[in-house]
Amino acid sequence: MLPAQVRGKKIGGLIEFIVDTGSSVSFIGTVDCFRLNIPVTSFPLAEPKHLVVGTESLELRELGKIVLGIMVDEKLERIEMNSFKAAKGLRGKESTPSIFGLDFLKANNFYLYANPAKNVAYMSNED
Repeated sequence: MLPAQVRGKKIGGLIEFIVDTGSSVSFIGTVDCFRLNIPVTSFPLAEPKHLVVGTESLELRELGKIVLGIMVDEKLERIEMNSFKAAKGLRGKESTPSIFGLDFLKANNFYLYANPAKNVAYMSNED
């Protein structure tokens, strides 16, 4: 889990993201959208429009530009994202977590280091 402070025109709050290198799309999950009262259906549909995560079908909406505050190499980094998505469950479920996928890691030149034997995991810049 990677905590991030999120700010946008209609949203704001602290969200814990799961870094998922198997996901090509990053989004604020249904759980966090509900908790932060993000009016998901008031935003336009995103591309891709639909996504399946596990057994849950999601509709993705385009939030537009947001600013993220995340810890990278033990310092707070301010990251502006011109395009970020929010997920809405299509079957009434509100259980999908927020995800940082490969699109987020590549766009920001981050790499993810994980060593389960030492119980260490962190994200860093490729500078």
